[in-house]
Amino acid sequence: MNPSWWKGGAVLGLVALAYLTGRYQAPDADAGGAVKDSRAGASSEETAFAESKTGRQTKSERQLSGFKSAVPFAPGGAREWFMTKGRENCEDSFTGLLQLIQNCATLDERAAEELAVELRDILKLYDAGDPEMRAAFDGDDLQERGLAATVFRLSQLNPQAALRFLQESPDIDRRGEMLEMVFANAALKDPAEAKALLSGLDDKMLRGAMEGVMGTLTGKNPQAAFDLLSGFTQADLDGERRKFVEKITKDDPAQAIKYAQTWVKSGRDARLVGSVVDDWMRTDPEAARAFGESYRGPGEARVKGILIKHAAETDPRKAAEAFAALGTEAANMGDTGIIVAKKYVAADLPGARVWIDSLPAGQAKDLATQELVDRWVKSEPLAAADWIDKMPAGPQRNDASIKLINSIRMRYPQEALDWAGSLSDQKQRETMQQHVLEGWKEIDPEAAEAAGKKL
Repeated sequence: MNPSWWKGGAVLGLVALAYLTGRYQAPDADAGGAVKDSRAGASSEETAFAESKTGRQTKSERQLSGFKSAVPFAPGGAREWFMTKGRENCEDSFTGLLQLIQNCATLDERAAEELAVELRDILKLYDAGDPEMRAAFDGDDLQERGLAATVFRLSQLNPQAALRFLQESPDIDRRGEMLEMVFANAALKDPAEAKALLSGLDDKMLRGAMEGVMGTLTGKNPQAAFDLLSGFTQADLDGERRKFVEKITKDDPAQAIKYAQTWVKSGRDARLVGSVVDDWMRTDPEAARAFGESYRGPGEARVKGILIKHAAETDPRKAAEAFAALGTEAANMGDTGIIVAKKYVAADLPGARVWIDSLPAGQAKDLATQELVDRWVKSEPLAAADWIDKMPAGPQRNDASIKLINSIRMRYPQEALDWAGSLSDQKQRETMQQHVLEGWKEIDPEAAEAAGKKL
């Protein structure tokens, strides 16, 4: 089977599609694992399964699909079942992929748990170089994709059992992705159960599991998603809080603001309010600006920075003045500083240089300086060189010098070589000297050789 069909998250996406469409659900089972069947005289699992499939698909659908119904296996038959079913339709990679997903998506809980354990062992044998497994799966990763589909199915039926299996399997590949889908299904099944399962995780697993929960629950029940995430205070989950308010902003920015403010007031990341305002500005700038200008509270400077960043699109000079007025609050607002710098440098390079000089030391000034140098060394390299020469020694001056060297090395090789020699970092100095000499050799080999000897 062509392995290209099995890479990335394709199998997980197709499993999810099968689940959401509801076409590949196993028949209900009673507590003992026996398949329920209302037909008189039907007792075999195979007959019940076939009847269940027939009831869900028309004859034409079955003919078009080309799939063969997966016959449930008796206890202890997981490996033989998978080895047989995994090779069906192997002449057609895509059909084989869908066949595998269908087979795994119709397992009952007992079979899914048994197959997951068996596939984990198959993977271990394969990785250890077992001849039988190498021969069976050489050139593809059927067993890995089968495991993903099986864990997905188990998580539909019993998320706790699926989680337990993953916790007992620390070495299997793609465990993080499987963890996400387990908790996505747990959230669909019962948000309260999902929260209880999350509470038992260590911090390392919590983040990935929460991503699965929020990815599912946010669209289905935003309030439940908010309530669930509010029960966890870990800073590692700030990214999930930010993604949550960004999604809510698309449909209801006012509600997103309320969610963000609630979290910020309880000590969560103060940048959340700014994130909402940033997205809001793209859909309703007047309302977002009105809120931002009146906002007072945690993250206030961040909100002002967002408004300034958007104002730079139409009036960079005015935006630069507003940014400078923030004083030391602006020092680490690098994302705003670089946007303003890009617009201001493009509109008025001399004015932007004066503005950048006035900024307090910090991330914003560093990034704005990089933007200034990028443009200046290309348009006026000699003027830029005078300004760079006055910068204090250190990494930022070195970075600016390297940009200047790269800009002038073919036009002014001797000056570029002199600048390379001024770099304070020895490794950078030697690298750039060699770089200049290589370029110089292309236009004047004799002069380049003479200069190299002097070094």
